[in-house]
Amino acid sequence: MPKKAQGTACSGAAECTTGLCVDNVCCDRACGGTCEACRGLGADGTCSSSPLIKGVDVPVPSTDQSLGLQVIWADTQYALSSLQGLKANVSMVSSTGTVTGTATVTLSQASDPPSLAWSGLEFVLGWTSYADASAGPTTTYLQRIGSGATLVGSPLMQQTSASRVIFRDVAWSAARSEYGLLTTGSSGMTSTRANVSAMPLPGSLVSMATAWSGTPAIVARADGTYGAAYSAGGTVFLARLDGTGTRIGSEVTVGSGFSEQIAWSGSEFGIPYIGPTRDLKLARFDAGGTRQGFDVALAGQEVYSAWATWAGDRWLVVWSQGSPAEVYGRFVSAQGSPLGTATRLTTTATQTDFPRAAWSGQGFGLTRYEIDTSTATWTWAGYFSRLSCD
Repeated sequence: MPKKAQGTACSGAAECTTGLCVDNVCCDRACGGTCEACRGLGADGTCSSSPLIKGVDVPVPSTDQSLGLQVIWADTQYALSSLQGLKANVSMVSSTGTVTGTATVTLSQASDPPSLAWSGLEFVLGWTSYADASAGPTTTYLQRIGSGATLVGSPLMQQTSASRVIFRDVAWSAARSEYGLLTTGSSGMTSTRANVSAMPLPGSLVSMATAWSGTPAIVARADGTYGAAYSAGGTVFLARLDGTGTRIGSEVTVGSGFSEQIAWSGSEFGIPYIGPTRDLKLARFDAGGTRQGFDVALAGQEVYSAWATWAGDRWLVVWSQGSPAEVYGRFVSAQGSPLGTATRLTTTATQTDFPRAAWSGQGFGLTRYEIDTSTATWTWAGYFSRLSCD
């Protein structure tokens, strides 16, 4: 029998001139990636990216007027962290989107938004306490939290400083069974380490920069090294750190603007950054710090906050844009090509900002704030939603 043309109905690969039968049509390529289909997304037979669909909004407990809401995936559930007044909260959310418990750490002093990491057995939540928001002294702490939202022991002091210091990020290194931490202050950015029990490791205080660094972020690699992204003087940088937290070589310039995050795909760093005109790009670097291809332009203007996560075979970037701001998402291939079009994920009467996303292996968890600016005193609350493919 003659072979069937691309886009023709099929029941097996042997029937197709392309040698590929996907979604019961002869397809142009294997089309087995995250959120891909070869039928029903345009021209049948052409593999296309499926649009994202946002599920039901779930109010996150204790996020009224809170700060720093973020989400991570912890093997079987999502975990959300935020700061509300003198309370740092961590909520567990099931893979189906149900809040199953919340752990609360009562702080003795004011703090900046905390950061959360998962070791495979438990969480650590990190923050910095201070009496004066503009000066020192300050103290950085880690609190262990069990997978069932129970506190394990008491907060453990990691670092003290006579000057103002802000705790920014923590990452778990499975290769070294250690946590890597980043803080920033007037004397520069500093990396420290803590063991599996959140005890500080001696001699791990390493200075990485010489001035305040805007929202530095850290990610661990499988070989025990780290990558860090930070902004200073209107420029975004990538720094590679060895297992002790010491910088490897010189920082790499990512681009002009600022960034809040760095992600790791298993072979590349992904850094979303917002330029001077509030445009959004995704930059990719290999393990040695070499830029891969051209930076991917995702949004042209009025971008306020952006986040990227690796989704097994491609990147998902989410961001807030417009006035009033709404959340958008778009996939980028492993080779650095935008896939499909940007999907608008929210439609609200208020500002929607600070999106964060995490990949579970099956779908995505999205957190964001909805901010009511209609009165002189702004009010806001956090929400969690699951993202799936159409």
